[in-house]
Amino acid sequence: MYLTKNETFYLEEIIRSNPFIVASNKVKSLGKLFFFFCEPATLKVICSSADRPLILGIMPRSLVTGGPQNEVWIRGRKFLKNKKNLVVKFGNIPATIVQCETNLIIVKPPIIKDLKKELTVEVEICNVIDDQSVPAKENFTFTFLPNNNGKFNY
Repeated sequence: MYLTKNETFYLEEIIRSNPFIVASNKVKSLGKLFFFFCEPATLKVICSSADRPLILGIMPRSLVTGGPQNEVWIRGRKFLKNKKNLVVKFGNIPATIVQCETNLIIVKPPIIKDLKKELTVEVEICNVIDDQSVPAKENFTFTFLPNNNGKFNY
């Protein structure tokens, strides 16, 4: 899979076949016909930049891990409305999606056990279309705060 200049995702499928001849009258140095053998490949569009989610903001930007306030609201555009078609990760750890709309996702961030100091991670959102992940163009950061033995002074 690769991304073109216009941000269209393509998946290349190689189909094995017998060698074949391609003729062209565009190559003048070799005469009217140009012959070569190759294995054909087909390209099909998986998704385009129109399918990419856009994160506009995250509230709050930090939370005490395991604290009483345990929801994060992510504002944006082009989020898929089905929870099965969305992936939200804090760092590499998946979050639990509580609710999702095309412009808002509410998640419960993962609990980081034994956190001794602040930990800042990227929040990644992907739309999942036909088993392909389409990540947001840009990610936001989020900070986990240590819970200081149950004392929530933040």
